[in-house]
Amino acid sequence: MKLHAPIFERRLRRRIKQTIRRSPELRRQARRQARYRNRTWHYWVYPFLRLYVSGIGATATVAIVRNTGHLTAALAFVGLWLFALVSFQAQSLAQQLYASPDLPALGLLPLEMRTIFRRQIGKFLWRSTWLLVDLVMMLGALMSWTELPWLKGLVVAVPTMLLAWGAVLALTGLALRYCPRLPFGQIAGLTSLLGIVLLFTYWIFEPQILALWDRSAGTLIILLPPAWPLALIRLAFPKGSPSDFLFLLPTVGLIGTLRHTVRQLAANYEFSEPLEPEAEDVLPETSASETVPMSNAPARAGVTTIQEHVATHAFLAPANWIARGGIEAWFWRWLTDGERKLAEFAFPRKVQLTRRWKRIFRDLLIGGVLAMTFSRINFTFLTWIWAGTILFTILRVGGLFFANGHAFTPIFCSGVNLQLHTVYPVGYRELSRVLFKFTLVQFPCLLIYALIVGGAIAHLAGLGILAGVVMGGKAAVLLAALRGPAIAMAFSAGTNDSTLLGLRPLLVAVFVLTGLVLIGLSIACVWFAAPLLSAGLGLGAILLAWWFWWLYGWFYNTNQFDLMNLPRETI
Repeated sequence: MKLHAPIFERRLRRRIKQTIRRSPELRRQARRQARYRNRTWHYWVYPFLRLYVSGIGATATVAIVRNTGHLTAALAFVGLWLFALVSFQAQSLAQQLYASPDLPALGLLPLEMRTIFRRQIGKFLWRSTWLLVDLVMMLGALMSWTELPWLKGLVVAVPTMLLAWGAVLALTGLALRYCPRLPFGQIAGLTSLLGIVLLFTYWIFEPQILALWDRSAGTLIILLPPAWPLALIRLAFPKGSPSDFLFLLPTVGLIGTLRHTVRQLAANYEFSEPLEPEAEDVLPETSASETVPMSNAPARAGVTTIQEHVATHAFLAPANWIARGGIEAWFWRWLTDGERKLAEFAFPRKVQLTRRWKRIFRDLLIGGVLAMTFSRINFTFLTWIWAGTILFTILRVGGLFFANGHAFTPIFCSGVNLQLHTVYPVGYRELSRVLFKFTLVQFPCLLIYALIVGGAIAHLAGLGILAGVVMGGKAAVLLAALRGPAIAMAFSAGTNDSTLLGLRPLLVAVFVLTGLVLIGLSIACVWFAAPLLSAGLGLGAILLAWWFWWLYGWFYNTNQFDLMNLPRETI
């Protein structure tokens, strides 16, 4: 079913242009509208930025095969690149199916759910072709460096790229179908941050990273599903083995799950208003278990009881998560009366800081025990088990340490996106203070975690445990300082600060440049061991982070931005 009438649209567009040409006043208004058109920055910069990222991947692929001299190491990097993009693809698919701005309008049309589902899936597939751009650039650069004949390379590379694309799509569908609660957006953001940090620090640990990568490339090709079809590239080279054809079997099996996954997603795809059962009257000093009635009817408090709680302000009692003790209690005692109201607004549900940090340290301990156990079999297992454990816990620490609660939840309203905090009289600095305290109360746990991880990484890299502990401590301090820019970016996500109006592009460039300088200063502070130099770089990074937060707050509080942004796509 077509949702557009191309012939009608072309005729209408032609008639509008003819009408505008006949009227000087309409021409002036059209030029004025074109000058101040409401077109956001990411519409025209995203393709160039995405091509730049693909170019970085192609450059890294050639650098690996040039420095190691092994094709398998480069193919393992391409496989890891594709595996890292699964979280981005899962976030894109979830947004396209369940949070697209098109859905409210499509829901009003006399369309079947399967028609809407096919349309949204089609748009996702079209956007996922950027994976093919990555593969073309990376494998093309690889074949150019190895001087492989183009005809022979194309015969092998074209089906390999299609199979790798299908493997990533299959993993994306499986992730969204069976792990829908995973925070794909946070995982994608932290993956991007880790990639930027690795890009800045590669020249520091280049010998260790290349040696480890070259030694583990064969294992990674077996462990990473997107790398399975890439192993077929080796058939185009003289040293290729017929056993590489065996990777075709699990690849076809993985891609074969796509049909079942799409059917499952389509079967559960429908628009309906969620109906919750009528809630019970839970009084502040009671728990839900104490109010469960014997019958199916919800428990109800009497009029006198309700008036008593209103008169004594008992309904303003703290939320249940505050009385749990531990880090939550420290956080609550640190807040003022006004900040406690903002904390309940930002974190209306349970805040389990103590329990989640215990789980992080438990996972770190389990990973360490497994690494030491398998190290007796193969040293490579020790390295990669530790690396996987550290990466997994870093993602969890980042999601907990930089959490913002529900304050910045986007709400689609009248064609624009509004953040939840804009509906209430919540200021930039007031909410920032609550989030700063929420972060700093976790700093002791972060410091202990950073000391352990820093020592482990330094030991694996051969730098000495003491040097790693020192670097971990500096990293913890700088991560706490980065909380200011992170809060500013959370506010920025709900404004139109990147639209092409006035000096907005220059403002965006200033903030981007400031962010890059801040990351560079932080990495230099962690790496350099000279106390005075390291302290100076760290102080500069902290001051720059504070300036970033303050400067954006100045623009925000002087009403330079609208507290709304247009959705990224429309019908």
